[in-house]
Amino acid sequence: MLRPNRWYTYTFSTFCAIFFAACQLKTPTADLPTFNIPGYGAVFKGDTGFIIKRTALPYLLSAKLIDTSIADWAYTADHDTIGKYYHLNKDSGYLACILTYNKDGDEHLLLFEIDPDGCVKKTFQYYYGVSHCCWSAAFDGFGRLGNYFFIRACATSAAFCGSDLYLFKTAQSQDYQYPILEWNWVGSDAADPRMHQVFSVVAVKGDSVTVYYKVMAGVEAVLVDSFDVKYRMVDNRWVANDSSGLKKYQ
Repeated sequence: MLRPNRWYTYTFSTFCAIFFAACQLKTPTADLPTFNIPGYGAVFKGDTGFIIKRTALPYLLSAKLIDTSIADWAYTADHDTIGKYYHLNKDSGYLACILTYNKDGDEHLLLFEIDPDGCVKKTFQYYYGVSHCCWSAAFDGFGRLGNYFFIRACATSAAFCGSDLYLFKTAQSQDYQYPILEWNWVGSDAADPRMHQVFSVVAVKGDSVTVYYKVMAGVEAVLVDSFDVKYRMVDNRWVANDSSGLKKYQ
C-alpha cells in the first residue's frame, strides 16, 4: 500500500498557514516581504489569460476559493478551462472569475480580486440557470467591454435560454446590479407561436452603453423588429432609458 507523503502534507499546510497569516497582517503601510501562495505564479501572469483546472488547483485550494470534496468537481476534466483573469495594475493585482460549485452542488461563477502577492481581497458569487447555454466557448462568462468588465449569466427554463450582462468597473455583488439583456431564445420548434430570438450588439463608449437589438421569428429567422436601448447608471445600477421594446421579448 502506498503511504501518503507526510512531510509534503505537513510542509504544504505549514506554508499555507504562514501565508494566510501574512495576508491578514498586511496593511497599506506595512513593509512586508512578498509571499506568493503555491501555484500563484503558474496561473496569473501577463495582462490576461484563461484558467485551466490542472494548473490552477494548487492556488485555488491554497487560497480556499474552492472545495474539491464536492462531488461535482470530479466531472471537470483536468484540462478544462474553468475561468479567466485580467491584470488590473501593478498595485491592484488581478480580477478573475471561475466556474465552481457550492456545498449543494449548484454550479455558479465566483468573481474574486487578488493583490500582487496573491492574497484574496474580495469574492462574489454569481448564480444563473441550470446550465451555461448562452456561452459560445468553453468559458465565455467573463470578459471586458470598453472600460467595463462583464459577467455573462445564462437564464434557463423550459424552451428558453437567454444571456444577461452584468457590467462593472470594480468587483461587486450580483445582488446590487441590474443586468442588461444581451440575447434570448424562446420556443421549442416551428409549431411554437412564441418562437423567436433576440440578438444584440453592445456598444460601450466611455460610461455610456447602447444596445442595438434585432428580433428574429420562426425557424427561418425572419426579422420582425429592431430597436436601440440606451442604458445609464443610476445608483450603481444600469437602467434603460426606454424599456418598452424590451418588455415585449423578456
